[in-house]
Amino acid sequence: PLRLRLFIGPSAPELHNLRWETLRDPQGDSSLLTSESLLFSRYLSSFDWRPVRLRPQAELRALVVIANPNDITEYNMAALNVAEELDRAKSGLGKTPVTELTSEGSATLKNLITHLRDGYDILYLIGHGMLVENEPWLWLEDETGKTQRVSGVDLVTRLRELEQRPRLIVLASCQSAGTGEEPMIGGEGVLAALGPRLAEAGIPAVIAMQGNVTIKTINEFMPVFFQELQRDGQIDRAMAEIADLTLRRSGE
Repeated sequence: PLRLRLFIGPSAPELHNLRWETLRDPQGDSSLLTSESLLFSRYLSSFDWRPVRLRPQAELRALVVIANPNDITEYNMAALNVAEELDRAKSGLGKTPVTELTSEGSATLKNLITHLRDGYDILYLIGHGMLVENEPWLWLEDETGKTQRVSGVDLVTRLRELEQRPRLIVLASCQSAGTGEEPMIGGEGVLAALGPRLAEAGIPAVIAMQGNVTIKTINEFMPVFFQELQRDGQIDRAMAEIADLTLRRSGE
């Protein structure tokens, strides 16, 4: 396959707002970047030159963090259905062993970093967020289960300090209720804004939702993505396969 890698420099952050993955051929109005024969991904430069050491597929481990502070409604945000979010994450990760940070007071920044020091390959983070003056913030928890607002800068800094960083970070939007057809307002673009910063900090691969995504789309996306990823470990090929599936189903 032909691999198309788009490099976006730090001086042009506004280019991340464009939906590059939706490019279409003007001659036949067909999608350009959802084929396994043309694999697309966005690359960012990083000052982290440490080598990426991959472990055998059978040894991969995932850390799932679901932040649902017990006072989240005071911030005009809906409480999450943690059980459903966890089932969705486990379904997506398939046979990959999962460690959960889902109980009240466990989804703290300190706890997240402490667990990652044990060498997890995948971090799957679910929670609320917001952009404040173009800076991403996450609504995590403190030890009592109440809201602890963590800046994207703090999260990136702590991840950069790790000797062993996760090979893949998945930033998933969340929704506490609904039929699955409503748009998922994923923190007003906070996840898409945080993704590039994580990549610049040296995280080898980051998947973040851009724009409005529905629960139905997430349910269809994640299981197929991880199933395809487990075939050969190629993230761009897995993304192309699921993007093609998603577009075909949306057309139906």
